[in-house]
Amino acid sequence: MGLFAREEVTILDTPYGMFTSNGLWFHVREDDVRTYAADVLEHVSLETLVTYAGRWIHSPQTLAVWLLPILLMVLSPVPAFACMLGAYLGWKAFCPAVVSWRIMGMVRILNQPVVQGLFYVVVLSYLAAGEQLAAVGTGLVGFVLLRWGLLRWATDPIVHRLWRGLYRLPVADQVLRAVIVRAARHYGASLDQIDRMLGDIIRHWTARADDMDDVRPPPDTSTRGPSPSS
Repeated sequence: MGLFAREEVTILDTPYGMFTSNGLWFHVREDDVRTYAADVLEHVSLETLVTYAGRWIHSPQTLAVWLLPILLMVLSPVPAFACMLGAYLGWKAFCPAVVSWRIMGMVRILNQPVVQGLFYVVVLSYLAAGEQLAAVGTGLVGFVLLRWGLLRWATDPIVHRLWRGLYRLPVADQVLRAVIVRAARHYGASLDQIDRMLGDIIRHWTARADDMDDVRPPPDTSTRGPSPSS
């Protein structure tokens, strides 16, 4: 058994898109992705692309977990926690627009619970040795809030409102499409079919729009007037 936990993602294909074992919903069918990204899939598997998308979507939590102990060493607990929260919200709002293929490996390492736990042990032990008990308590509380997803649960309503104004697609689809584009550029693969993926995502998204609470509605629906029959 290696030091790092394996990221094994299972994909369930449905008429409304792909569901994954890590809780993501992509509004595009598996067969369609294999068609649109055929050249990319000659170099990397669909499971890897989906894993990378999930890794990037959850990167705000990774950032916050590492940032909090560092801030606690230079700031008092309240400003440190406030700065961490601001960084978390800012990165979560804008990270779907700046997907990077190059740092995916580093994000994987930083997201490992073992690595994070060791870092917290070292930093909190240092703070405890200096009798900074408030900082130690803040670090422990912050770690629990982040690792258990409680901070995500509390802040999602705010972030989702920002996403509605920033992105045309649901964020999971936005990130997956960006991951495919970055992979194509990395491997020198063709992007001829990738624009067709956008229309297919919107079609599946529109079919299930009433069930979505975290994405912006289909384009122009908020500006259309009443139908002739109304």
